[in-house]
Amino acid sequence: MKPVLELERFVKARGDFRLGPIDLAVEEGLIVALVGPNGSGKSTLFRSLMGLLHPDGGTLRVFGEAAYPANDIGTKSRIGFVGDSLTPADEGMTVLQWKQFVARWFKSWNEATWNRLSERLELEPKKKLKELSTGMTKRLEFALAVSHDPELLLLDEPSSGLDPFAWRIMMDEIRTFMDGGDRTVFVATHIMEEVRRLADLIVFLYKGRIVGVYEKDRLMDDWKTMWIGDGADRVRTLPGVVAVEEGRGAGGGTRFVTSDARRAEAELRALGIAPLETRAVELEDILWHLMETDKRKSGGV
Repeated sequence: MKPVLELERFVKARGDFRLGPIDLAVEEGLIVALVGPNGSGKSTLFRSLMGLLHPDGGTLRVFGEAAYPANDIGTKSRIGFVGDSLTPADEGMTVLQWKQFVARWFKSWNEATWNRLSERLELEPKKKLKELSTGMTKRLEFALAVSHDPELLLLDEPSSGLDPFAWRIMMDEIRTFMDGGDRTVFVATHIMEEVRRLADLIVFLYKGRIVGVYEKDRLMDDWKTMWIGDGADRVRTLPGVVAVEEGRGAGGGTRFVTSDARRAEAELRALGIAPLETRAVELEDILWHLMETDKRKSGGV
């Protein structure tokens, strides 16, 4: 698979905040989730990907070409973007008027897709933009972004403000979008259920740096919580152990979390110890442990 997005030593500074240097390649045909705490730089990165912010260092390539030369309408027409992009000069425009304005910019505009999405998302064509709630605005942004059949969909917190019903429709439509061929989705989100449902890869961003890039399914397989009867001292030296707690079972014992479950269990059994219980680690807990590990490595608290 070829990269759709490529960042090499990419840097962007905004005030006291510094994003990067970042090295990242997003390959065609995948859904990639960008996760991290608020203030980690997700929106700064997405605005840079859309050419709304210009890098202070490094390179950014989109579809293999340097981004963005002046007035590069061709590249942007291949991208759908959701993330505070609805900024018409006249908020007195209706949903229909704004759709008609946006559609004129895209030769690939698909009216059938728009009609289907506007119906599913219950967009009211005569409703003025200034009258839309946050959730309805996100619905409109999403419908506009998908209706010109982009090759790359950039979604910056796309479900912000959505009710559970609209959220479920959006999740379904993102999967439908990926069925359309060689398409790619790069989504920034803090909602772990979105990551669980959609992502092939997870990019963890923390304090402006990429802590790691992980295959979601492998990450979930590798991380496990295990319980043993005793032997806390032995547990601490097992592969991938990031947390150990004693006296956490009904009969006491030791609970530990490892990022390398297969090797940890194999070494336990070599010592003649069989885990009493093994459980999956929730995705949000995995990311928390990754963040805490990064803090310790960088000397944070």
